[in-house]
Amino acid sequence: VATSTACRKSRPSEAISLDSNYCAEFLGMAIPPAEVEQLLRSLECRLEPRAGGWNVVPPSFRLDLSIPEDLAE
Repeated sequence: VATSTACRKSRPSEAISLDSNYCAEFLGMAIPPAEVEQLLRSLECRLEPRAGGWNVVPPSFRLDLSIPEDLAE
């Protein structure tokens, strides 16, 4: 089944501030920062490094990614 990008809903991408230790604290398990980066990139997020973490810009078609909790899940 082919899908058209013209039919996708999208929104302007805004950066989500994510601290490097947030996912581990939220999920209650250790996740190395390099693994967090790899997982976010696999979701087609753009990562902008900052002190203590990243500014994460989700792709415009990922309407489900808008807050740090979404990224951790």
